[in-house]
Amino acid sequence: MIYVFYGKEPLQKREALDALKARLDTDGALAMNTTVLDARQAGPQEVMAACDTIPFLAEARLVVLENLLRGARRRGPPDAEEDEEPDAPVDLGPWGALVDYADRIPPTTTLVILGGDVMGTNPLVKAFLKKGATIEHFSSPKLKQLPEWVSRRAQSIGLKIDARATKLLAELVGEDLWLLAGELEKLKTYAAGAAVREQDVRELVSQAREEKAWTLADAIVEGQVQKATRVLHELYGQEQHPGAVLANVQARFRALAIARDMLDHGESGTAIGQRLRRQGYGLEVLIEQAQKLPLSAIRRAYRRLVQAESDVRRGIADADISVELAVQDLAGTRAA
Repeated sequence: MIYVFYGKEPLQKREALDALKARLDTDGALAMNTTVLDARQAGPQEVMAACDTIPFLAEARLVVLENLLRGARRRGPPDAEEDEEPDAPVDLGPWGALVDYADRIPPTTTLVILGGDVMGTNPLVKAFLKKGATIEHFSSPKLKQLPEWVSRRAQSIGLKIDARATKLLAELVGEDLWLLAGELEKLKTYAAGAAVREQDVRELVSQAREEKAWTLADAIVEGQVQKATRVLHELYGQEQHPGAVLANVQARFRALAIARDMLDHGESGTAIGQRLRRQGYGLEVLIEQAQKLPLSAIRRAYRRLVQAESDVRRGIADADISVELAVQDLAGTRAA
């Protein structure tokens, strides 16, 4: 069986994968029969070989393939619209072999393809769908839907939280579901069975502002101008000082510069994580962003941030406006 989990929301993708693992692990031996591969380093033959491997003292084998869905494109002009030539041939590159292999995958093997924020019209997604794969797309709920998501999540973990506290938590943290889930777990530990009130949220979600500053940095790096501006205004609404916001964004670009330089010198992700003291999903995101940006672009962005900091300190511009202009310049440059 083949599953394709894609979309920009990492928490839902990870939990969907965890749920699938739980269903497959009927004998407790799935962990030693799981292979994780990166399409940037492994080819289709290696993936197929992993799928063909017989489970060792187990009923099921799991192969997880990451970072695949960016490579395929439709043949034709690079600016052609997907719906202009629906029957045009599709160039799947070497990964077309894996699509063809879908008919021959052993019944004991489950292949999971994890992708980022790609379109549902992505040729590889469509190709695997035609082969009978289960396709699931995961996106963040809209801002107005967040309180409902928080309420459902709290109920699922056995946390009692009133409506005002739910609304405040959604406002403070925003659309980062991973962070929201973590804050709910903290509140559950703190409440120890009691209902969480608005004041509890105010006292315990102090780190949410720092995390939101990282969300701002992510939006800048990804060229999401509207999101970056919105998150910046949310931070201002929480009385976050412009200088503190600027410092967090500068810290992200310093980390990107280090990661990019290490990548250019052939250093591994593990080495980068050790140097920057990061691990897990946060490290993965940082490395992925660094791969997209040449070191020269990171340095230009950092110089722009230093200029904004200088303008604020010298009183040349209003602090709020100066930081907002810098944020929009940087995000706009990345979006261009």
